[in-house]
Amino acid sequence: RGLIKLVADAERRVLVGATSAGPAGGEILGALTVAVQAQVPLTELVRTIWAYPTFHRAIGTALADLS
Repeated sequence: RGLIKLVADAERRVLVGATSAGPAGGEILGALTVAVQAQVPLTELVRTIWAYPTFHRAIGTALADLS
């Protein structure tokens, strides 16, 4: 329940924006904020093993939608 919207720079292959809404939106948005600020490559985000997969598995789904 909820949604995650990601915006990526296709040329640099990094996230440049993200938003989330839902019961764990704050938890998810915190992780995505770090990814945007640190310019983490999308390939690294896809390979990430999240500490709380019940909250964060939606990030993997949203990343898959980018490709």
